[in-house]
Amino acid sequence: MNTEIIGLCDRIKICAAMVGSGDALSKASGIPRRTLENYLSGRSEPKASALFAIAKSAGVSIDWLIAGYEAENAGMPSAAPIVSQPTVSVPDAIQRQPLDEDLHASIADGISKAYRDVNARLSPADLGRLSARMHGELIDLYDDPAERSIGLKALLRQLQRDLQAPPGKSDKRSA
Repeated sequence: MNTEIIGLCDRIKICAAMVGSGDALSKASGIPRRTLENYLSGRSEPKASALFAIAKSAGVSIDWLIAGYEAENAGMPSAAPIVSQPTVSVPDAIQRQPLDEDLHASIADGISKAYRDVNARLSPADLGRLSARMHGELIDLYDDPAERSIGLKALLRQLQRDLQAPPGKSDKRSA
C-alpha cells in the first residue's frame, strides 16, 4: 500500500493518465484544457461540478478524488485506484442505493455557494463530507426526486442561516 498521501492535483493527474492524457480528460469531462491545466498544476481548485465530471470520466470514486484516501496502485494509470476506507457496517438497503449524481452535484454547488456568500473557506474534503451527509439525509427522508429538491432548498437555507449567525451561535462555519 502506498502510504504517501497525495494532493488533489496529483489525483487529477492520475485521472488524466487513466483516461489517456490531459487532452483526453478535457474532452471526456467537458472541462476546457486551460482550466484543466490550472487544476493539474495546483494553480486553482476545481468546483464541485468539475470534480464530479473528472471522477466520472476517469471512472474513480468521487470520495477518492475529493478526500484523497490513500490509494494502492496510485502510480498505475491502467488500474482504477483502490481506495482504503474504514470498514463500516452498512445495511443492505443503503448499500444498494445508487448515487444520484445530479442531486449530489446540486448539493455540492449549493454548499460551495453558501460558503462563498459569507467569505468562508471550505476544503474539498469538508465539502465532500458535508455534501455526503446532506445527500444521505435527503435520500433517507424523500423517495420522490421533486421532494428531494425541495428538501435540498430547505437544508441550504438552514446552512446559510447557520453560516450567517454570529460566532458562538452556530458551529457550522467549519464543516
